[in-house]
Amino acid sequence: MHDIILPHVIIISVGGVSLKSIKEYLDDSFVFESLEYEFKFKLSRSNPESWVKTIVAFANDVHGKMFIGVNDQGIAVGINPNVVDDEQKYFVDYIRNKVYPSITFNVSYIETDENNIVICIEVPVHKGEVVVYKDNSSGQIRDRIYRRYPGSTYELTSVREMINFGITKNQIPYDLTPTHYDAANYTFHSLNQKYKERTNSENDLTNKQLQSIGLITEDNKLTIAGMYFVDNCPESFPSIHLRKWPGLNKGSDDVIDAKEYKLNLIEQLNEAEKFIRNNSKTGLHKNAGGASDKWSYPAIAITEAICNAIGHRDYNIKGTQIDIDIYQDRIEIVSPGSFLPEGRAQDYVDISKIPSKRRNEAITNTLTICRLMQRYGSGFEKILEEYKYYDKKFQPKITSEQSWFTITLMDVAYTSNEKTVNITPQLPKMQKLVYNIILNNPGIKRPSICKIAEITDGSAKSIIRELSKKQLIHFIGSPKNGGYHIISEE
Repeated sequence: MHDIILPHVIIISVGGVSLKSIKEYLDDSFVFESLEYEFKFKLSRSNPESWVKTIVAFANDVHGKMFIGVNDQGIAVGINPNVVDDEQKYFVDYIRNKVYPSITFNVSYIETDENNIVICIEVPVHKGEVVVYKDNSSGQIRDRIYRRYPGSTYELTSVREMINFGITKNQIPYDLTPTHYDAANYTFHSLNQKYKERTNSENDLTNKQLQSIGLITEDNKLTIAGMYFVDNCPESFPSIHLRKWPGLNKGSDDVIDAKEYKLNLIEQLNEAEKFIRNNSKTGLHKNAGGASDKWSYPAIAITEAICNAIGHRDYNIKGTQIDIDIYQDRIEIVSPGSFLPEGRAQDYVDISKIPSKRRNEAITNTLTICRLMQRYGSGFEKILEEYKYYDKKFQPKITSEQSWFTITLMDVAYTSNEKTVNITPQLPKMQKLVYNIILNNPGIKRPSICKIAEITDGSAKSIIRELSKKQLIHFIGSPKNGGYHIISEE
């Protein structure tokens, strides 16, 4: 297959006869674009896939035209009028027998100056099911799906590609796909608690609201999105992995803290926020109005970034997870799935100008009704708003590749002279947690440790005593104004 953009006039002499470009026989306003037009000198009988794949792709993707009797250079050579009927009959019979479901097409003719015929077959986009070519060339019938891209016709070969295209073709977002699970058998306690907390409502979401946002179908079945928000998933919740690293990159396997969860999407948000809070520095920030807490990361920006990852993740890519990695100077939140707007995320100079495109309608609707996401806009504006008071070097970054999307938030409390401290990996779980809290909050007092770690004062005393015995932490200052610090290895 060759797709070309033709100049206004091409005239070639063959055997002393001047042949024109096909464009010369068409309206002056007609513009060739490689996506919508295809040239075939004739229909191959020995290799029908060479032309039927384009017809299938037109029906799946884009209203297109195939010109039969036009060579690879776009020259209208034409077909002998005596064989036009045979050529057309072969086309019609083959399409009827090998392409499913039945597609519509229009056939018209262009007579060349040499009294030959160019057959023009116009194929509109088929509404409804995905169109397939039933290929039995190998002895077994195989359904083959083709799509049209600029410059080529592309066959979908992976199961994921086929499922994604089927969902797109039918215009049903993956997360709105109904399941066979009865909603009456499942609860939404985590979701309702978050909804009431964020909206100051005293009431749970009603069944009507759950239907309107897409978690439940009209016949009260869970959708895929509904399955991801219930308290106990009938199948398997998506995964989220959380890690805290001692330096500026992964470097080694010596992770300070790591968690892996398969939870409903509200609990994923809660655990991610908690993990970041436990692994972030705090301190007093003095200003004209007095003193206030200063965090490594603006809390609203953190929530917005996590919700963006949860809301726009491609849940159809199995075996993947959201990854949140905390380094000394930044957090990277990586979400599986391609970047939906055109181009790459890093190509946008101003990330607030990235257009809003939703992959998961029901999931984003749910986050929106809980006031965790904006109804309009990409959410990046809100993140930028939280960082506008900080130096340019701290501004958030957005990057994307073919199958993942990354939001990077910079630690506004980070200074380049901070030293990397490695934790001994042999520490028991709770000792490692408390050590890490002290590491990220130098000078912290015991009541604050209890609050962040969600432990009793007695447990905190015991853990602090063990860490002190191991010469990992010590108390500096007076009982009233002092606090706990990590003992440097230097």
